[in-house]
Amino acid sequence: MLFNSVEFLIYLPIVFLCYWFIFRKLKIQNLFIVGASYLFYGWWDWRFLFLILLSTVLCYVSGLAIDKARDTSLRKLVCGANYTKLDRNKLKEDLELTTNSTGIKHKDIPDQNIRYYKKLDKWCQQNNITLVFLNNPMHRSVWCDTTYRKIYSEYFTHIPFIDNTHIELPDSCFADRVHLNTTGARIYTDSLRKQIHSLHISL
Repeated sequence: MLFNSVEFLIYLPIVFLCYWFIFRKLKIQNLFIVGASYLFYGWWDWRFLFLILLSTVLCYVSGLAIDKARDTSLRKLVCGANYTKLDRNKLKEDLELTTNSTGIKHKDIPDQNIRYYKKLDKWCQQNNITLVFLNNPMHRSVWCDTTYRKIYSEYFTHIPFIDNTHIELPDSCFADRVHLNTTGARIYTDSLRKQIHSLHISL
């Protein structure tokens, strides 16, 4: 069954109507959408459905195990290679790989990204939506990167810009050089909320 086939043209509205207007309970909706998905993928060759069934069972059982696991090491064992924990160790590794304090050398922002920002800006103006640019805190080792500030000064100076790159936070607040960990996120959220309110923007 292809997306541009007659079969799909019949299949889609039936699934849509059944999901939203016939099966009202969430558990039944979930079971229905799983069955509908099996029908869709099995339409090409039903013999391959056992692979999807195996994947479904493994993911479901793993999800239950992860939810019940309270010990971090056990969660790692259940999740295997898909589990990653961002903490200070990653930041330490990044800093050790840096031989000087010049930080990460970022590539220029692609032209298509800038075009998208301009379209977003225009759409917000047309729909009376306040658009705000935001730079979140980064580790001091990458403060030298001014890529986004250059783009802002060249194209978007009419848009409010909250630049929090240089907020002083201890290393214990960073997961790596450009991402906060849970501790840093809690601290930063309070500060950001006050900044947004100062711009009279409703959350």
